[in-house]
Amino acid sequence: MPAFLTSEWLREAAELAHVLPKKPGLSATLQWHVDGEGRRPDVIFYLVMEDGQPVELGVGHAKAADVSLFSTYRKEIEILRMRRDLGDMLRTGDIGLSGDVTKALSLEPVLKSHEFRQWRKALAAITD
Repeated sequence: MPAFLTSEWLREAAELAHVLPKKPGLSATLQWHVDGEGRRPDVIFYLVMEDGQPVELGVGHAKAADVSLFSTYRKEIEILRMRRDLGDMLRTGDIGLSGDVTKALSLEPVLKSHEFRQWRKALAAITD
C-alpha cells in the first residue's frame, strides 16, 4: 500500500477516479499545501478537475492554480476516512483557502456526491 499523499498514492488515486461521473462546467485547478505538523514532511500537490472528474493529480505546484488550500496531514486523513467533510471544512475555515473561492465552492456537487464518497472509500482502502 502506498503511503498517503506520496507520488505513488496520487497515481493510484488518479487511476481510481473513473467512478466519478462527468459534471459539465465543474472545472478547477486546486493546489494543496499540507503541513506535516513536524511528524511528517510537508506536502504540496495539485488536482486538475475537468467537468467534475480528476484529470491530473501530482506532487508539486500546479501550472495555474485557481485555488490554493492550506491544511494539515491530520485533517487530510480525517477527510479521507470520511470523519470530516471537505466542503464543510472549506466553508467554516478549518481549511485555509485563497484564490477563486467561488470556483472552489462550485465543486460542492462533486464533493457531496455518492460517487465521490465511493472514491474516498477506495482511496482509504489503498492507503498505508
